[in-house]
Amino acid sequence: MSVGPPRHDGDWREFTVLEGRAFGTTRDATERYVAAVRETAVARFAVEDDRVVAGALAFPCHQTVGGRPVPAGAVASVCVAPEWRGRGLGRAVTWALVAAMSDAGVALAPLWPSSVAFYRAMGWEIAGEVREYRVPAAMLRGGAATGAAERDPDVAEVAALRGGVARAWCGPIERPGWWWDWRWPMPAPDLTQRFGWREAGGLTGAVAFTQERPADRRWGYDVRVSDLWASTSDALAGLCGLLAAEGPLSPSIAFRHGALAPGHDLVWRVPELAIETTGTNAWMLRVLDPAAAVAAAGWPVWADRSLEFEIGGVGQAPARLVVEFAGGAAQTTPGGAGRVRIAAGAFAAWYSGAMRASTAAALGAASGTPDDLRWMDLLTADRRPWLPDPF
Repeated sequence: MSVGPPRHDGDWREFTVLEGRAFGTTRDATERYVAAVRETAVARFAVEDDRVVAGALAFPCHQTVGGRPVPAGAVASVCVAPEWRGRGLGRAVTWALVAAMSDAGVALAPLWPSSVAFYRAMGWEIAGEVREYRVPAAMLRGGAATGAAERDPDVAEVAALRGGVARAWCGPIERPGWWWDWRWPMPAPDLTQRFGWREAGGLTGAVAFTQERPADRRWGYDVRVSDLWASTSDALAGLCGLLAAEGPLSPSIAFRHGALAPGHDLVWRVPELAIETTGTNAWMLRVLDPAAAVAAAGWPVWADRSLEFEIGGVGQAPARLVVEFAGGAAQTTPGGAGRVRIAAGAFAAWYSGAMRASTAAALGAASGTPDDLRWMDLLTADRRPWLPDPF
């Protein structure tokens, strides 16, 4: 058994079959995804008798933290052939991937877990939650909105709009160029609709949704929204009106996991308590390089003090770090007394804004003076974690 990078195209073909079986996707969909991601991905495969029996990959991107882009590797497609499961191969390829990303200078590693316990044991922690929502179509109707809808807006404009809106949150990735060919193809596939909202010549909103066969009735279809981005109230109202117009054939509108941020502005538009939560999922984060991650992120402009961390290591020694916060930025130097001791997973959850430092201390995952813990709470109090990007 060997674990290493892909050796040739044959390894990628075998991994493509393995990935499709592991995640239950069609052959065409899997081939399109792997073809899109492989050019830039870091990948590690386990090979036995010249056959790929497990694999994992991460694609380079940036993740928004404190309004600034932080170098990241989005971990995806961790899979093991059924007959080889239970032998530690998933852990082996994941550790190999962590080592490769660390060597490449990657600071963060977000992922969507198939098992929280599996990734938590390797230093990841829950960094935010997303939910799936369902809203009666009639509830989305509103008053007139300035602007007009257009079909199939320009992809570059949608990407720029989406990037501007997403920066208000902690966790969205800056979608690589290949993402838009994969997730936002032009022309759109059958039964997929793309609309933009334009005001004064500029794109201020965009929505993408599919029309799918309903499971609970013989007529019509179910509308499922994958993307909804609006930079103005008129854009949100206009796009909601578009979705409401589907009501005769889709009585309710479903928003897929991550399509709406926690506490999305849509909540304030719905006239009754009619938003139904139909599922909860969580994304996880590991901080591969705490010094680089802290230095690259944005911080409150009023913060003017230092903290000395000892960050627990998983598969490596604890790291001591002195951080000087000033003017919305942070400077880091190795060393210090480690006055705040915090587990690796708890540090990642605090960094994303999902967990307060005082909560980590109450759970036994951190320790420090009350003053240091209070400052840590304040430093990430305004971070709203959200990862709207399924990968």
